[in-house]
Order: sequence, then C-alpha cells, then structure tokens
Amino acid sequence: MHMSDGLVNAPTAAVFGALAIAAVALCAWKARAELDERTVPLAGLVAAFIF
Repeated sequence: MHMSDGLVNAPTAAVFGALAIAAVALCAWKARAELDERTVPLAGLVAAFIF
C-alpha cells in the first residue's frame, strides 16, 4: 500500500516496522513447523493468485 510522504511520522513508522518484522518472524517460525512438502508450493500458488 502506498501513502503520501509525511503522513506517518518517524517514531510511528519505526514502532510499526518493528511490529511487522516480529509478526513476519513469528509467522515464518510457525509455518516452518506446520507446513510439509506438499503445502509449501500450494501456499506459494495461493499467495501469487491473491497478489
């Protein structure tokens, strides 16, 4: 999603950037534990279709 410059100040962007990094790391950690060899390509296809 694109936003115009100056819409979000630097401290807010830093906080939400850190939260996003933590959320992506948590999701990747859980996905590694739950996904098998068949569901990984399927997840990639679904993500490509949605994008």
